[in-house]
Amino acid sequence: MKQTILIILISYSLNIQAQSFLVLDSFSLTSPDENSLKTSDLLDKVNWEGIKEYCDTTNGFSAKMNKDGLITNYCYSKTKGPDSYFTINSFNGFVLEYYSNITHTTKPIETSYFDRKLWKSYVKEQLPELPDSFLLRSRESSEIMKAYYILLGVDSRDEYGWICEYSTMGALTTRRSAVIEIVRNQRVDLLRRMLDYPNIQTQLYAADGLIYIDSVNKKLFKGVKKNDSYTKRLLKSFILTKSDWEKIYSIRDSEKLVKTCGNCGSYKIYKKKASTLLSKKAIAEHIKNYNFHVN
Repeated sequence: MKQTILIILISYSLNIQAQSFLVLDSFSLTSPDENSLKTSDLLDKVNWEGIKEYCDTTNGFSAKMNKDGLITNYCYSKTKGPDSYFTINSFNGFVLEYYSNITHTTKPIETSYFDRKLWKSYVKEQLPELPDSFLLRSRESSEIMKAYYILLGVDSRDEYGWICEYSTMGALTTRRSAVIEIVRNQRVDLLRRMLDYPNIQTQLYAADGLIYIDSVNKKLFKGVKKNDSYTKRLLKSFILTKSDWEKIYSIRDSEKLVKTCGNCGSYKIYKKKASTLLSKKAIAEHIKNYNFHVN
């Protein structure tokens, strides 16, 4: 069944006096589950060439097109005054996702768009040998879907850590940001699946995420009244089973070397044993870090 999504977009016009300004335009789209949106159609709608010409000659505005692997990005931003921007990510000539935050108007507008079917095609291009058992079959939010596949290796470096040094600036690794999103939603089902994924870095992220969820829910479980069976059952579903712990201990004791990075002044990969990264000391540090980033 077709459904209509209303998306507010920016369009640009030049008047005969050569004055340039941005105006708001709205239109309806067929749901991306039914019909993908051509990038060229969207660029024409927002008058990308006009926006770019305006930004190239006007201080405080920027419009750039960048090719990043399989993705082409079209980004507009207003750099002076209240921040405004939009980004269009294109894959194989179609809009993969679009998001905007337009504040320099009388009524601020925020919009987003995500093509699930196109994202799955993109995942196949990135991970052509991904086993069927690791494909998401149920309908998930765009945030969970992206975070899950990022942890499997889509658009992410094969590294394990928390804060790493990128271009002289420390930041969360892409996969760490993804696992934090999954942990916030307590998706133990997805993290449990990743314990069997054939990549030690992904396994480590899944393991420390599960351990954190387990520690939080065990504390909550202890405070539940004895006659509150419903809450006890709910919390117990987030607590690790004997089988879960056996898998985590197997990863810890595997003696595998893990590609790690750290905030050490410059970006560099260090190899550490899984046993070190899942030691009692390391787990305590993980829980502290999750408490800071999740809550």
